[in-house]
Amino acid sequence: KGNSGWKREEQPSFNAYLKFKLKDYSISDRNRFECRFKQDAQDYWRYRNLLTIKLPLKWTRYEIQPMLSDEIFVDLDQKEFNENRLMPGFSFKINKNLNAEIVYMWRRVKSSDTWSANHAVWTRLKLEF
Repeated sequence: KGNSGWKREEQPSFNAYLKFKLKDYSISDRNRFECRFKQDAQDYWRYRNLLTIKLPLKWTRYEIQPMLSDEIFVDLDQKEFNENRLMPGFSFKINKNLNAEIVYMWRRVKSSDTWSANHAVWTRLKLEF
């Protein structure tokens, strides 16, 4: 609206999860198909796969547990792999209903046949009942 600089984007998606244990490792594989409807750009379909492995180690009464995730992005219209996020981190319990994660993310993005990288640290809180 006006010159605010904001542009609308909608991303309806379909997710399918596969969760299992291999020995004592917890493995989660999320498959997501999404359509990106952008205000000033062409709409396109994208596939995202997020694989997460939690190691069978827990330290202290907070149950600090190391984990490793990798997420790939594929533009289905262009049939091109164009983003990868490698994310090592830790999950831990704050109390019986509140969990947290601290994660470092190394993000690589392809644009015009050139790859660039970003680094970030993020946290997530999970409230479980």
